[in-house]
Amino acid sequence: MTLLDTTEVFIELSDIERRIRPKPDSEWTAKPRSKGVHVSDILQYAWYGSSSDEDRERKKKEADEDLEILPLRMALGLAWEEWVVGLYPEMEWQPGELTSDGIIGTPDGRSWLDSIGVMAIEEMKLTWKSLRNRDILKETLWLWQLAIYAYMSGLRHARLHVCWINGDYSHGSTWGPRYFRYLIEFQQHELDRIYRDLVLKNKEKAAEWARSST
Repeated sequence: MTLLDTTEVFIELSDIERRIRPKPDSEWTAKPRSKGVHVSDILQYAWYGSSSDEDRERKKKEADEDLEILPLRMALGLAWEEWVVGLYPEMEWQPGELTSDGIIGTPDGRSWLDSIGVMAIEEMKLTWKSLRNRDILKETLWLWQLAIYAYMSGLRHARLHVCWINGDYSHGSTWGPRYFRYLIEFQQHELDRIYRDLVLKNKEKAAEWARSST
């Protein structure tokens, strides 16, 4: 995979004024979550369920709050997603469920990127991790998710919108929320490998683990 572009986005008053209130591009958002194995189930099993107790605790700490289902954190993440989408009127927001091999995926959005002439998956993340010395290509869970959605969509590009709540945790001029946008290109062999080795191999175990965790 290749990081094609990293852009820090600075929000100005004019951005707030021109922002539109987005509407989902499909009807599925008003319906109950489809039954079956979801991409999130596979990600959680691959990251937590297949590990030893000791390793699982380490991974939970390393993953920070990204897969936690605390209501307030979820609400803040959803608010970030909805707010960011309003800055990109061309984005198809919540385009609907993807299905492949009985697996269900729900990407945040997709957009045609004129700058490189491709369609790309769009994902929004809000995190309390530190931005300091952060290599976005080492954010395993995020990259897995992007890769799976790209594979299921027949695409090879993804754009990640990250709000780093506490910036780099410094107390100077760079303290506070910062918004970075990352454009990532996957090679088809990378997508094939992740889908084969992560998704298909863990599908049944993820379903069983999800049932036992509820």
